[in-house]
Amino acid sequence: MKKFILFILLFFCFQANAASKYEFYGEIKSTNIIDENNKKNKYDLISLNKPENIYIYSEDESFHNVNKIQLNYMGNKLKIKYDKPAIVYCKNVYSADSMYHFTDVLCIVDKIKYK
Repeated sequence: MKKFILFILLFFCFQANAASKYEFYGEIKSTNIIDENNKKNKYDLISLNKPENIYIYSEDESFHNVNKIQLNYMGNKLKIKYDKPAIVYCKNVYSADSMYHFTDVLCIVDKIKYK
């Protein structure tokens, strides 16, 4: 019985930590960048209210003083309101690993709440 109670406590502690692990406050912006082939790329990002240190668990990597995070909607049909205070909840975050990643940290968006 003690093992079961310990398991339940650890499970809920992990769930509480996981639920708030990737939650960012700021404004969603649409921006452009010109790549090395002189091609214009449009992408969305969240401009954070204040710089944050972000630890990516799956990559065991830390980023310090992050103020912008590129958003990856993964085909989700979300209503995007630009330049409005928002909370972006990420399913996951990962570091830039291709020429289409324009910030150090990227977010796979789960949901967005506007204030």
